[in-house]
Amino acid sequence: MKKLGFLVAIGVLSLLMPARVKAATFDSSVTNGSAGKSQATVEFTDDASQMLQLAAAPDITFPSQFADGRSRQGLQASKLTDYLTIFNNAGVSAWSVQVAASGFYNATGGELKGAQLHIAQGSMLSSNPDDNPGMLILDDILAQKVSPNATPQSIVTATNSTYREWYLYLKPSQVSLDLPETNVVAGNYSADLTWTIAATPK
Repeated sequence: MKKLGFLVAIGVLSLLMPARVKAATFDSSVTNGSAGKSQATVEFTDDASQMLQLAAAPDITFPSQFADGRSRQGLQASKLTDYLTIFNNAGVSAWSVQVAASGFYNATGGELKGAQLHIAQGSMLSSNPDDNPGMLILDDILAQKVSPNATPQSIVTATNSTYREWYLYLKPSQVSLDLPETNVVAGNYSADLTWTIAATPK
């Protein structure tokens, strides 16, 4: 019985001791004790979940308008789908999101000439607004108003923040469209919005 108890005690002790990682060792008969090699290793992954990334961006819908050629100023959006969503699992502290916009075109290539989209300054939240609409963020994350065109413009800028999730909260009333007086052909007109995120120098 004493022997069994001794073996059990040794087994428990070995489980409690931390595992030792085998280090580089040198054969003194080869190196004469004066030189040796170890390794330094870095892993690169293509797993997007581990990167600074854009997870979603809003589609914007405006109310139907009669094709009467009148100008419109500040036509407010009727619906926004999704929030501009940033995941920062890479822990990047300084980054920015830019947006660019094409012109508005119909299915046959006709252009809504002179149309200009405007996006007001939104609120940056650290949780999904549908779950926690009161979670406002500090000054190190800045949302900016933009009037997107072919040249990318910064809409969100981070200067010192490594939090993992960010959401740009916008109401439909904060997105508007200016339309000049023009002879417009009836139909649906759409513009492509291109969103880009990148790390920035501090």
